[in-house]
Amino acid sequence: METAVEEYTIAVSDGSVTDVGEYQDAWGFVVVARELAANMTGPRTDSVRAELDAMMESWPDGAPIIPDEPAPVGQISASASRVALALPQPN
Repeated sequence: METAVEEYTIAVSDGSVTDVGEYQDAWGFVVVARELAANMTGPRTDSVRAELDAMMESWPDGAPIIPDEPAPVGQISASASRVALALPQPN
């Protein structure tokens, strides 16, 4: 999640995508996280998957197509925080 936020922060500036490669990389990290979550078992897995699904909605259908108005960086950062909070915590 940290890397996805870092990449997205580089990619989006002043309300537009300024680095296409980093924008696509950020999306890719979220997609991989969702694929990994599909194989998770145990408590809170449904919450993790739901938060990742919600995060993926920050990109347009057919992502990583570049939108005219990308989600704000803060939205991606907040989504990543919600994913991290949903993860099972070590004892």
